[in-house]
Amino acid sequence: MSSIHPAFIVAGVGLLLALAGLAAAFAARTHLVRVLATISVCIFIAPSVLLFLALHPAVIDPRFRTYRAFYNDVQVGMTREQVFDALERRYSAGGARQKPKILDDTSTALNFFMNPEGSREPNCEGVFLVMSGGKVISKCYSPD
Repeated sequence: MSSIHPAFIVAGVGLLLALAGLAAAFAARTHLVRVLATISVCIFIAPSVLLFLALHPAVIDPRFRTYRAFYNDVQVGMTREQVFDALERRYSAGGARQKPKILDDTSTALNFFMNPEGSREPNCEGVFLVMSGGKVISKCYSPD
């Protein structure tokens, strides 16, 4: 049996209260009630916004956007050389982002971990490629 994480419950309740506050702001007849309702909307919506940002870090962190773009560049059927060319395009020498760490480079697997670039987190964002005959036959993105 699975349960819903409390963060999702708090975010959901906050979202419902924010919608109620928004309705109150539109229905208010005085300026003071509108202002107070708007402030309550901002307070109640905060947990939902924070949860969204936690689940979608690429919105605010360019490391994730670049790494995800590299993953999207890799296509089934690409050769090992084409994968490394895609890596070089996204992570050029002297560029803003540091290259991912290569975990496995074998005839059957090519695995990358995103470089945390001095930060402690994330430390396990991965791109896993299954290789056969020197070509990518499947790919998987593993979030931290």
